[in-house]
Amino acid sequence: MGPDVTQCELNNNQFSVFIIDDDEITQRILKSFYLKEGYKVTLFSEPLAALRILEKPVSASQRACDLIICDLKMPSLDGLEFIEKLNEFDN
Repeated sequence: MGPDVTQCELNNNQFSVFIIDDDEITQRILKSFYLKEGYKVTLFSEPLAALRILEKPVSASQRACDLIICDLKMPSLDGLEFIEKLNEFDN
């Protein structure tokens, strides 16, 4: 993984969350909450890094993540543009 992606500890829970935010403080707060709840957490400071992972095909029994939390205002790609690109994967 590159400098825009941080893989946090894997807990025994099967659920995972992608946190996409360019603000480190927000990332730390959300990471702390979801790790305490037992989620596998992956942090992204750059939304395009998350899209690169999400665009890779996975089998029906696997998924890249269960929940995506995305900042709406980021320099390279805002949250609404991120959702539009994500929806393109379904087409």
